[in-house]
Amino acid sequence: HMPLLCPCANRLAGSGSNRDKFVPNPALTEPYHLSCFAFFGKLVGLALRTNATIPLHLPPLVWKQLVSMPVLLQDLAAIDLSFVQYLHQLRQIGVSSPRTGKGSSRRSSGSISPTGAGAGAGDGGESAGQLVSVFDETVDQSFTTQSSDGREVELVPGGANVHVTFANREWYCDLAQ
Repeated sequence: HMPLLCPCANRLAGSGSNRDKFVPNPALTEPYHLSCFAFFGKLVGLALRTNATIPLHLPPLVWKQLVSMPVLLQDLAAIDLSFVQYLHQLRQIGVSSPRTGKGSSRRSSGSISPTGAGAGAGDGGESAGQLVSVFDETVDQSFTTQSSDGREVELVPGGANVHVTFANREWYCDLAQ
């Protein structure tokens, strides 16, 4: 027997908001479990129609999905702050520093190619190549993420064998988000 709901990642990590919230358990996909979710939905619907108060601690992300509203990054942060911060850090690697205005990569016409060579080679191109090389050697992330029940989930077919590189990190972040 597995619970229909599991605690959100912020509760498990002891950080962020909504530590008292629960999310549907994504591991429950068998017909029996799906019928339990359907029954649970009917109970929630009955409570709403009769103005009965039930102590149901679901985060906005879940409610938005139920009513087909767009889910925003802030909704994900409300249940898994550390993962959203990780994605932000991955995206920001190589972006110009706000203090100095200098960074390891250029954002416009001098963008970094996957090989590290690109416009700007000779005036920062070497450091850009070093950034790409160091990123690719040190970031140990595949195209997987952890679901709310702790299982590893592939973001693309064979994602466990696809390494996140400097060149594809934005794609990884988009899929993981």
